[in-house]
Amino acid sequence: MAFLPFLQVKASESVSSANGSNFATVIEIRSSGRPDAIAAEVRRALAEIDPRLPGLRVNTLSDHVSRELNQENVIAALAMFFGLVALVLSCLGLYGLMAYAVQRRTSEIGVRIALGARRASIIGMVIREAMVQGLIGILIGIPAAFAALRLVANQLYGVSPNDLKYSVAAALVLLLCIAIAGYLPSLRASRIDLVIALQSE
Repeated sequence: MAFLPFLQVKASESVSSANGSNFATVIEIRSSGRPDAIAAEVRRALAEIDPRLPGLRVNTLSDHVSRELNQENVIAALAMFFGLVALVLSCLGLYGLMAYAVQRRTSEIGVRIALGARRASIIGMVIREAMVQGLIGILIGIPAAFAALRLVANQLYGVSPNDLKYSVAAALVLLLCIAIAGYLPSLRASRIDLVIALQSE
């Protein structure tokens, strides 16, 4: 983009604009005040120059940027939505996996309770096993995510591929989901009837 001073344009030359006119059609103003207050002052100044000048349409820079990035914002919102859907599906899958694993160990849990194991120890045992599996997955997934981010680094704006805070936040969210997915089946297993648990062996 180049700015051509209006006073340097000869009468025989024409400035490339939307209407082919040499008259200025866009006025850019930088101010620390509110845009609506500045617009009123500019309208008054233009009216003093020529009352027949057409009305001034004011667009702030933030509005202009938001309009220009409207498609990108929609794509980002869709990506966030599908990311949340993937997170919910992952949580449901983890819950189903942990529920199945606890159900297969019903007899073992019953024996532990019969030998004097407390409910808190049963819950802690299941959650620890779930967290160990989750940590293994995270230790594998984070380097893979960094490798994938390097491939799309030129498509990112305002996000560094080496930014650890997003990876740490994602890992914490996944660990929370894993803890919840392990807690619910373990809570149900800790309340199991000993007779039913031993009969299922």
